[in-house]
Amino acid sequence: MSHLGRATKVHFKKLLNGTHVVTFSMPTKYFDSEKGKYVQNELI
Repeated sequence: MSHLGRATKVHFKKLLNGTHVVTFSMPTKYFDSEKGKYVQNELI
């Protein structure tokens, strides 16, 4: 994904009991160079 508000630090972990855990970070705001300012992340 190339969107500036995309998820980062994505970690996928398979636990011993067979379940899976996915964790990630996502910015609430990001700098949009076309608008020249910070904008709210519409993906949240």
